[in-house]
Amino acid sequence: MDLPSRILVTGGTGFIGRRLVSRLKKHRCAVRVFCRGESVTDEDGGVEMVIGDVQDVHTVRVAMDGVEAVFHLAAWNGAPKARVSLEELSRTNVEGTRNVVSAAAAAGVDRFVHFSSVKVLGETTDDRDHSTAAASAYAKSRLEAERLVMDVPGVSSFRACCLRLPLVWGPGHRGNLYRMLAAIDRAKFPPLPAVSNRRSLVHVEDVVQAALLAVSHPAASGKTYIVTDGGAYSGTKLYESLSGALGRETSSWRVPLSVLRAVALVGDAVALVYPNVAFNSAVLAKLTASAYYEDRRLWDELGYLPTVTLEVGLPGFIAWYREQSGT
Repeated sequence: MDLPSRILVTGGTGFIGRRLVSRLKKHRCAVRVFCRGESVTDEDGGVEMVIGDVQDVHTVRVAMDGVEAVFHLAAWNGAPKARVSLEELSRTNVEGTRNVVSAAAAAGVDRFVHFSSVKVLGETTDDRDHSTAAASAYAKSRLEAERLVMDVPGVSSFRACCLRLPLVWGPGHRGNLYRMLAAIDRAKFPPLPAVSNRRSLVHVEDVVQAALLAVSHPAASGKTYIVTDGGAYSGTKLYESLSGALGRETSSWRVPLSVLRAVALVGDAVALVYPNVAFNSAVLAKLTASAYYEDRRLWDELGYLPTVTLEVGLPGFIAWYREQSGT
């Protein structure tokens, strides 16, 4: 694998960023992390830290000095309960990306990997031609950032690649899958009825694999790839897999979908006071609507081969959950 020797990772103290930095260190790359100061911990030893914000042009230019490649992870990731306008999102996701891309091009960086989201394809889609249908303010900001990365004027040697990610999971991430797991473990998650929706997932280790392939493979230049584990998971499959991994038997009786909708409305009301409610209309939509993305170009062109499916990764995920929750 032809990895650059001097690499900048923006957002390198986040969930994906830490895994990526750790892997780069194992490959003996000189890694510089650009992040906000409050994100720095003792785990960040062995890397050079530059504290700043992607909205600050000066500190972005300082961070870019002397690097050969950039992994751009810094972004506002669109927590569903936070209502943020397109203008507010633009300051980080669009203008921040503009600052990073411009500084990289000016500094002579020739490899750039941008982390995006499948949300640019639509909120719930089974789209296979990958036409964009960004609906939310978050998705629109992500799509505009992609366009900035792929259209750097006057720099023919700039090798850029975008990676569109679905739900990313793994030890260390307290996202939707974690919340569902915790609710099932506490017997506070209703037995789901059989639903035939399909959703895409990807484990953080496979995201890192895709990122390293994208930065090292010339064929990735100018390309946009969707990164998944290749599976199609229904809400019922997720419920049964998590229950089984926890050692809980799944009941043959399931809550009717109409009842779940009513419970979700109650969850919406509770969320106004307690935002971290485990079950509401947004959660129900994720469990019953489809968000499946089929794209094998990453496999065919770069040799990507996912190694951590849901079944493979769950034991480690459960072990981490048990350790940090004390259960």
